Amino acid sequence: MGKYSNGIDKIIRISCITLTVIQLVSYISGIFPAMQQRSIFLGFILEIALLMMIQEKLKNHVLDLFGIMLLIGSVAATAYVFFNWETMSYRVVSPGRLDLIMGFFIIASVIYCANKRLGLALPLVAMAFIFYALLGSQIPGNLKTSSFTIQRIVATLTMETSGIFGTILGTASKQIFVFMIFGSFLELSGATQFFLEYVGALLGGLKGSGAKANIMAGILFGTVSGSAVANVMAVGPMTIPMMKRDGFDDEFCGIVSAISGTGGQLMPPVMGTAAFIMAETLSVSYGEVIKAALLPGILFYMALWIATDCRLNHLGIRSKLEKKNSFKILKKGWFYFVPLIFLILTITVMRWSPLKAGMWSTALVVIVSQLNPEKRMNLRMIAKALENSARGAITVSIACAVAGIIVGILSITGLGLKFSTILLAISGGHKLFLMVLTMLAGLVLGMGMTTTSVYIVLSVLVAPALVEFGIYPIAAHLFVFYFGILSCITPPVATAVFASASLLDVSPVKLGISTTKYAIPIYIIPFLFVLNPALLMLEGSAIGVVAALLLCGLTIIALSSSVEGFFCSSYTKVERVVLFAMAMCECSQLVSLKIISNSVIVLILLKNYLSEKRARTMASEL
Repeated sequence: MGKYSNGIDKIIRISCITLTVIQLVSYISGIFPAMQQRSIFLGFILEIALLMMIQEKLKNHVLDLFGIMLLIGSVAATAYVFFNWETMSYRVVSPGRLDLIMGFFIIASVIYCANKRLGLALPLVAMAFIFYALLGSQIPGNLKTSSFTIQRIVATLTMETSGIFGTILGTASKQIFVFMIFGSFLELSGATQFFLEYVGALLGGLKGSGAKANIMAGILFGTVSGSAVANVMAVGPMTIPMMKRDGFDDEFCGIVSAISGTGGQLMPPVMGTAAFIMAETLSVSYGEVIKAALLPGILFYMALWIATDCRLNHLGIRSKLEKKNSFKILKKGWFYFVPLIFLILTITVMRWSPLKAGMWSTALVVIVSQLNPEKRMNLRMIAKALENSARGAITVSIACAVAGIIVGILSITGLGLKFSTILLAISGGHKLFLMVLTMLAGLVLGMGMTTTSVYIVLSVLVAPALVEFGIYPIAAHLFVFYFGILSCITPPVATAVFASASLLDVSPVKLGISTTKYAIPIYIIPFLFVLNPALLMLEGSAIGVVAALLLCGLTIIALSSSVEGFFCSSYTKVERVVLFAMAMCECSQLVSLKIISNSVIVLILLKNYLSEKRARTMASEL
């Protein structure tokens, strides 16, 4: 069995490199039409994923006959689509037997791989949608739909660009994949390690430097990672020991690690690769999406930073006297910032497409790596980066393929509109109530899903209800995306919390409850940016945007300190309750109420600060 396993490993490596090279050639030349480009991409992704599963079973001396059957079937089926896509498009209404057999293999392979790579959540949702199309005519009430045959469903999902081979898989095969390439090259060039070291040194003299290094590293690592769990597992082992040395207990270390790792998916420019799909869905430029997402992302990490400071003050931890030589580290690796700055400028200022910007930024990574003798990228390392790119894209690409099933069914049944209508009816026309319902839907539907699949499902099921109510489309989509991601820290399926708990050997259930409590200010941010679009830079002057940011910051300080029970000094129980209530008033649209609530918050914070200052003065006089 060992020699077969080694042989499969070689095939996987060759397939990964081949896929990446084909993608790069297609980006440059535009040689393939959409259906061909997506079918060859999916064919390689399914082949690699199935080979990995077969190899894993071989190591346990088990021959995976079902996996082998799906491997042969999926490769044959995607090749069939690649060579026959043009004539197939004319047979969608009356597909032939071979069309249906090949389509069945594609659907079965996608769902099987999704189950193995992503867990049960997303495949079960996809299967539920398929059964809904088959049996929807039997459902009473508003959700009733026309009856569709299995032939119609298979044809819709696999013979045209409205199902599995739709725009979502197209986005995965282009924009998302090019950033997977960029991330792989960035990591192998030594840039990720440099960023972590530099952030640790830069913040070394601050109180709670370990937690703050974790926060900053979460932001930086989030630019190249598409997973909250990956962020936690990459950054946590390096920063948790630092947090413990600062005096934080295991529970708070876990809270910071889980929340920081989750926030990387909300921070531009990559946003867990969902930013590209959001731009495609809304028919806006990628630059507009990351511009709108910037301040909410900053507010997310501001909330965590403030919560950390409140805990530090509560524990009485002061600033360190030691200073790290951050300039020395910067001098050794300053050039790693060049590709990131170039990427952001070309997308936001020069308006390049993500594809073009990603490719040139990747080339820049190879060039600047030559300045680091220890991590200089040679042909062997480039080949490894090409391989890692395809390996890293497998999970998100399969998620996009499964999402194509959901979108395909939605297109023929009209379920998305019906779901939105039901949400609007339940809300009774009250915007805040509708937003609460949407939040709950996002947290529930997002459980256990990847960043991209969370957004795709919520964007078609939930976001239209908010848009129909008159909310800016980009605000509605960011709202549902935000809460889909926050499911990573919301029990019971809090994947980022489970990852963080595994690093600290603490109870994930207890840690999940504590994390949710400390994340209360973060749960409020989406409500604030929907009710005040200036936070998304959608309207208002620069002064209006700054004012909105300051008021939101004040709300976050009030909530964070209320949860901790401490700002500069401890609060009374009454002060904590009043602070919390006044902060929640920021979700009101009554200007008079906001003026009163913000005035009360300022007075309580000022009283707390002066009380601590007075106590210090008295202590110094003794």
